[in-house]
Amino acid sequence: MSRKQSKVSIKEIIMPFAEANYENAVIEILRDVLSYTHVYAPNLKRDYADPLYTDELLPSLRRINPKLPEVALKETVYKLRNLSCGDLADKNKQFTDYLQNGVSVNYFDGN
Repeated sequence: MSRKQSKVSIKEIIMPFAEANYENAVIEILRDVLSYTHVYAPNLKRDYADPLYTDELLPSLRRINPKLPEVALKETVYKLRNLSCGDLADKNKQFTDYLQNGVSVNYFDGN
C-alpha cells in the first residue's frame, strides 16, 4: 500500500462572485424581508456629486430617532460626510461601523 497525494478540485462548487449577485441579494432582503421600497438609481433625481441622499437620509433619521433634537441629527449627517480616519479602506470601515452600531453625537437638550 502506497501513500498518494492529489488535489481535489472545488471550482465546480464555488459560486462565482459578482457585485451584481451581492447587490441583488441585498436588495431582495431590504425589499422582501424588511419592506423597504427599492428605486432604481438612474430613476432618482438627485445630485450625484453628493454621496449621501439627504432627501431620504434626514427624514429617515427623524423617523428612527424621534426623541433626538434636530441638532443631533444634523451632527450625524456631518459625521457621515466628514469621515476623518485614514485612507479609503479606513473610511469604509468607519462608515460600516456607523451603520452597524450607530453614530455617537453630543448635544445640549435645553433642560
